Amino acid sequence: MNHLRTLFTSLLVSVTCLSGSLKAHAQINEGGLPLSFNLPTSLKSTPSVVEIPVNFSVEDLKIVDAWRASQGAPLAVAKLIPTELDINHSGDWLTLPDGTRIWQLHLRAKGAIALILIL
Repeated sequence: MNHLRTLFTSLLVSVTCLSGSLKAHAQINEGGLPLSFNLPTSLKSTPSVVEIPVNFSVEDLKIVDAWRASQGAPLAVAKLIPTELDINHSGDWLTLPDGTRIWQLHLRAKGAIALILIL
């Protein structure tokens, strides 16, 4: 048991040290702020809400996840809800004082725990 604990501790320290030297970036940071952050008074209008239909039971998914976990299977991360949203037919376009246009989309999925967008 002590050998296993020592091995686990060594592995944990090694992974921690290695992960500290690696860098991961979601996107290249070029500095600055989004235009909408500099002119918050221009964006006071609330975009119209697009309702995403949740036509399944979140509680049922939790029950299925509990059963899957009891079987040693991984939990579900998400449930795909196909939509046909695009910048031409969904959301709102706003024009800033300098003529720059910004597209805003306000989504709501009643009963959903969270939304993950796949573009």
